[in-house]
Amino acid sequence: MKRLVGFLSGAICLIAVAGAATAGPNEGGTLIVHGDPSVVYTTDIDSYCGFAPLPAGCESAVTNYPFFDKFVWWVKAAFPEGASPRLSGVVFGVEYDDSQIFLLGWGPCGDFELADGSWPGPGSGTAVTFQNPQTSQLVDLYWFAGYDYYGNGVSFDLAPNPSQGAKFADDSVPSILDDIAGLGSLGFASNPGTLPCPAAGAREGACCFEDGSCQVLTADDCGLAGGTYQGDDTVCDPNPCPQPPATGACCFEDGSCQVLTADDCGLAGGTYFGDDTVCDPNPCPQPPATGACCFADGSCQVLTMADCQGDYQGDDTVCDPNPCPQPPATGACCFTDGRCEVTTMADCAGDYQGDDTVCDPNPCPQPPVFGACCFTDGSCEVTTMADCQGDYQGDDTVCDPDPCPKPGACCFTDGSCEVTTMADCRR
Repeated sequence: MKRLVGFLSGAICLIAVAGAATAGPNEGGTLIVHGDPSVVYTTDIDSYCGFAPLPAGCESAVTNYPFFDKFVWWVKAAFPEGASPRLSGVVFGVEYDDSQIFLLGWGPCGDFELADGSWPGPGSGTAVTFQNPQTSQLVDLYWFAGYDYYGNGVSFDLAPNPSQGAKFADDSVPSILDDIAGLGSLGFASNPGTLPCPAAGAREGACCFEDGSCQVLTADDCGLAGGTYQGDDTVCDPNPCPQPPATGACCFEDGSCQVLTADDCGLAGGTYFGDDTVCDPNPCPQPPATGACCFADGSCQVLTMADCQGDYQGDDTVCDPNPCPQPPATGACCFTDGRCEVTTMADCAGDYQGDDTVCDPNPCPQPPVFGACCFTDGSCEVTTMADCQGDYQGDDTVCDPDPCPKPGACCFTDGSCEVTTMADCRR
């Protein structure tokens, strides 16, 4: 007996100190309260554990009693359908109004209990352990007997242990702890109580991926992972997943390589090297080397050495930035006759207008326009309109042939004579 007590004491210590690094076999379990009105409380019975099975499952639990009558109720661990619990210990507490709910008896259904000094008073807690792990979906943990004296709709609530929380422990060493997923209550009179039955575990099946691989997942997890769910309880051995077409190295004219199917390689204009061939190392024939080719005008093109008609800069050289020597700058050159010519500054024999200036439109100052100017003595001189002191004959007119009227003798009827032009003489 001393050996048994020592073992169970150690198990309770594990509940107190073990850490829940990963989910254990008791994950998703809840604590419910169930009452059976047909069980009559008497002090002649030391323990009521096992008096109220629930063959119809958690949902059939009774969570409400009328007030005043004396009843027995049970705290049970409930685990999801399909789960494989290994329950070796539990810690929990209780909350209720002890001025309205009166307890007459209580007791653990495990092999050992380590309770608070005020247990089972309101706000107190206890720990219960089992020598052998419990593997049923519903496990009796504790029983209480009592009554509600006033009928004010109060409840007897399961709660976290004030010092250790609400947790299940398995039979690992150290124990894996799982948080209790829900805590129920027993209601009296108008209070219906609460029944947190555990959610049923999701079914699993084969999940197929595009690469033909298979994993056993739930339908939701399969969808989130981008796979196609094959149905509940399907398996991956043998692999039910469609296998993708074979792939291999596909070579392109530029010497690059991609792993593609034969069909995709052909559509992309490549040459397929065979199933399961790889691109590392690259099996593709490499094109001739190219480099920067410089031309006399300073322009640059990436060409092969054979195609370069300029100055080849070497294999793998580039045109950005441009490595080519640039020709001297040119600009508009203005001459005294108003002509314009694009040339370098050094070659300009006139007035250089600056680098990159152009002759269209013509930026050069134009010389004044000349024309023939006739004087009264009949002489002619080529000059500008502004400088003409006679009769200007128009832009670009000339004095050869002479356009100017010549003066001569004009005889009048009175026998007098005057040198004048013919036009003036006739007047």
